[in-house]
Amino acid sequence: MNLSGLGLSGEKMIKYPCDAKELADKMLEECDDICKKMGIEFCLTMGTALGLYRDGKYIQGDNDIDVSVKCSDDKWIEFTKWLQENEYRRDGTSVHFYKNDEILLDVHHYALEFPVSYDKVVTYNGRMYNIPHPFDQYFKTNYGDWRTPKPKSWQNKY
Repeated sequence: MNLSGLGLSGEKMIKYPCDAKELADKMLEECDDICKKMGIEFCLTMGTALGLYRDGKYIQGDNDIDVSVKCSDDKWIEFTKWLQENEYRRDGTSVHFYKNDEILLDVHHYALEFPVSYDKVVTYNGRMYNIPHPFDQYFKTNYGDWRTPKPKSWQNKY
């Protein structure tokens, strides 16, 4: 995929987290670390939560790392400033950041309350990450039969 199709400059190819696991893991850990340091509530969402919960790994064909953060607007500005100072580039939207122009970090900001509870935990690489709960309802709403991996691309809802 050429980045110009995503409104990005350059000729680098976007990598999927499952194909660039080391960089994806580093991004996830950095996000977790900075959120803890800043006192920001953080959780995994969408395909990232599903893959790490169901499969213990990133889903083949999922094109990003999905997270949600809950914090004040001031903390959100501080958080996004930190990302940009640490090689994450905003692509023009309020939620899309690219590490080294390679992997998409999709960050959803909630200033008041998360739309669902995030008190279920999944362990990945020795770290504990919150995911939506009740997870069965969340995954079923977003993916239908979420327990059975789909062999197609991320557009087919995993």
